[in-house]
Amino acid sequence: MIVMRSLFEWKGSKALTWTVNYYLGQEHPDRSPASNCGPIPVQPGLCFVAIRPAPNGRTHIFDSYATWQPTSKLTLQLEGDYVIQRLWRNAAPGEPSAPSHVNGGAAYVAYQLTRKIALATRAEYMSDRGGLFSGITQALKENTVTLDYKLADGFLMRYEWRRDF
Repeated sequence: MIVMRSLFEWKGSKALTWTVNYYLGQEHPDRSPASNCGPIPVQPGLCFVAIRPAPNGRTHIFDSYATWQPTSKLTLQLEGDYVIQRLWRNAAPGEPSAPSHVNGGAAYVAYQLTRKIALATRAEYMSDRGGLFSGITQALKENTVTLDYKLADGFLMRYEWRRDF
């Protein structure tokens, strides 16, 4: 298995940071759990059989996010992701090996109203072409609004409203 990760982080100032991540790896298993391992009985799932031929496709994940805190009370964040995964690296002519793509992003805003009360909202979007994460091709969206109330040090009450569509 090949796994590669690279990271880039930029701090433009104390209030602004930007991070970029890139992952490359083979995410497909080359073994499968077996229920019958031979003459000696064992618990199912404790032995494995090789998958022949084993998928050799690669997964690429690109993730980037930026945070800006213009004041001590206000924080803004943006995030973007792109994932592409292919089951077979080099498919034979006529064999399907279309990649699955996922891209999406999120935006966050948080504001500290008082020493004990904070308000935040988050909106997310994900386009899953090929059903890599959700099982079918679809676009998923979400919005959350959060109210934090700090009762005491180490004790936070959080109220949330969320809508998925």
